[in-house]
Amino acid sequence: MMISKRRVTKLALIIVVLGAIFITSAYFQGRNWAIQGARDMGNLAELPSNASSVDIESIGSAFTRTFRLSFVADENEVEDFLNETPSIDTTLYWDIYAPGEMRFSDPTVRKMWGRDIYSISQVPNWIAPPIEKGRMFIVNCNYDDERHCELGKIVVDDIRHKVYFYAYWS
Repeated sequence: MMISKRRVTKLALIIVVLGAIFITSAYFQGRNWAIQGARDMGNLAELPSNASSVDIESIGSAFTRTFRLSFVADENEVEDFLNETPSIDTTLYWDIYAPGEMRFSDPTVRKMWGRDIYSISQVPNWIAPPIEKGRMFIVNCNYDDERHCELGKIVVDDIRHKVYFYAYWS
């Protein structure tokens, strides 16, 4: 039995369309999983509804995991996100006042969640382009009586209204 050229073309087209639907669906499911994983690891608030330029990166294995999440939102939405994130203290932060230079908001505080806050004194190198004015918060990874990450940070670029989140677990 001979299959017509038209039938082969139809079948090929159906396979291509179904493949594209499957790949697109898998991409968005993986992306949503990674965003939820970052939120869970850092005990973060919901991303603002109008967040744009949402980037997520998840790397690791069965024994390690690193999340990098960033988004842009208007100034009020960024502040709401920070205030609604229970894992940070919005009164204790590093003030970024020049590219690569920071100072802590309250120099009288020596420890935060058992960590020496002065051990982190540089703007993280995964931030690009350099931030001219912003803030960096340490994420408290201990909640629900468990340790959810080794170290987490939220960095806010106050000029571009961009939020960066980084956390890793090992």
